[in-house]
Amino acid sequence: MKEITDVKEGADWLLNDRILIHPTDGIWGLGCIATSAAITKLDKLKQRKKNKNYIILFHDINNALQHIVSDQIDRKFIREVWPGHVTLVAESISKSLENFADEDNNIACRVSAHYQLNALIKEAKAPFISTSANISGTEYANNIKDICNTFKSNEVALFNHKLGGISKPSKIIMLKSKKVIRE
Repeated sequence: MKEITDVKEGADWLLNDRILIHPTDGIWGLGCIATSAAITKLDKLKQRKKNKNYIILFHDINNALQHIVSDQIDRKFIREVWPGHVTLVAESISKSLENFADEDNNIACRVSAHYQLNALIKEAKAPFISTSANISGTEYANNIKDICNTFKSNEVALFNHKLGGISKPSKIIMLKSKKVIRE
């Protein structure tokens, strides 16, 4: 499997409708740019149903705020939890992300505290879709060798940087109600 450490090389890989195994604050993820070709590959690799939503990662808070509905109270809350290991489910105002919204026009989004991941997303200059690096319906794994073997493909590369040190998936919170969906 190809290993990439350079941010520009990683962005170029993604911009060719390919998939990256990438580190996050917590667990390893599988990510791609939000194109139908790349998402089809990601769905096939994960053995995932098409109606399941993905998380959209943004490189910073201001970038995220361009895509979601938020008032002053929401923005204060957002700045308390981001960047960090928290996914927010928020109403989308973005035409480019409408295919990732649920029936209520909500998207799951996050600004990670992982420096190299944020640099990669910023360099790609495109919506970045991410999911846990496991086969759909199975437990997530943090053993990178097992993950690379599971997703061995010439369409997949490893963005080889360290994990952020948290050993579980992100907390998920509904932005408007502040209701915790996953602890």
